[in-house]
Amino acid sequence: DGMQALADGKINFIVECSPLLGPQLMELVEKVHAGETVEPRVVTEETTFTQEQAKAVLPERQY
Repeated sequence: DGMQALADGKINFIVECSPLLGPQLMELVEKVHAGETVEPRVVTEETTFTQEQAKAVLPERQY
């Protein structure tokens, strides 16, 4: 709803907190379970959007 509101001009900026981080989390869990070392800090891929960017990506958003 926030991306649509942004595209409609009802708000003017969004900072994304993606709910699609499951695969990245599971990869880390599998590495830990296998005894591998993982980085103490993992940076997720999230971003910000302006109204123009929201209009461009909204049709293909998964959430």
